[in-house]
Amino acid sequence: MATIKESVPVLGLNKRTYNTVADKADAVVAALTGNANFTGLTTKLTTLGSDNQRLRALMALEPTKSITVEKQEYKKSILQQMEELMWDCFTQVAGDMVKFLTSSFGTKKAPAPVNFLAQPEQITPLAGSKDGEIAIRFKADKHSRFYKLMLGISETEMTQFGLYTSSRILLTGLESGKMYYIKIMACGTRGVESAWSAVVSRRAA
Repeated sequence: MATIKESVPVLGLNKRTYNTVADKADAVVAALTGNANFTGLTTKLTTLGSDNQRLRALMALEPTKSITVEKQEYKKSILQQMEELMWDCFTQVAGDMVKFLTSSFGTKKAPAPVNFLAQPEQITPLAGSKDGEIAIRFKADKHSRFYKLMLGISETEMTQFGLYTSSRILLTGLESGKMYYIKIMACGTRGVESAWSAVVSRRAA
């Protein structure tokens, strides 16, 4: 059996056009709905399916500047949701790659391990374009494969919020106008992790 240590998860998108993202989202929802290998994903799948329906509706409209902007936002959100779902699935299979592949996500061979990762830096939190959002950008070690993000209402009250494969992250579902504190860790192969970044703060849009 192929193990997680030998492979890393990928969304399985060679291109990220509106059509390919929408098709992939449909495939993810179909593959995970009722799949006994994965549990506790109903709410996330419902949200993904609903947002993808909205994206397809926007794709069918005559393009205008406002529609194009809304399409871009929905595509970005759907990609983020699929990334989070991918890591949920990757965690739940506990080493069984055959089960993981039933999620509709893919895998690639893990790169050669490194022994040290620099902590993320130059973290820039920005208010999102919608209520309850914070957009984050940061600089990361080139050998990083994914990132852990801690979020809280103070520097001493923080919990893990998610796992991400991009150094551009959109946090959603936060309380609008509330101050949040954030720190990030870079993760590589074979369990190599960086130190936590400095804590930054930002009010949600």
